[in-house]
Amino acid sequence: MKGDILTTGRVISLMPQVTAALADLAKLGDREAFAQLYTAWHPRLLRFALRRCGDMELARDAMQDAALTMARNIHRLKDPASFSPWAYTIVRRRVADRMRSRPPSVETILCRWPNGP
Repeated sequence: MKGDILTTGRVISLMPQVTAALADLAKLGDREAFAQLYTAWHPRLLRFALRRCGDMELARDAMQDAALTMARNIHRLKDPASFSPWAYTIVRRRVADRMRSRPPSVETILCRWPNGP
């Protein structure tokens, strides 16, 4: 049925109209609407974070940061229909923050100085 939440295994996919409606309710302070929205989008956002950094632990940490940022700032979302790009932008920035704050790996150091420091 159009507008319903579709489930396939553990991934929940929301139709754009449902995402916008939930985002609108979340903007007004409806915590349950935000929880449903985040639950539906979490798998895709986590995959995005993992593709950006290549490290599951870092991706999960960035997602926790992103969830807090989204929950605290959902009221600032100008257009509920643009929840998806808004959420992806927050995740991208939280991943970048996490990557900047972690020490470089041995592989990174060796790539920068192939003949040694």
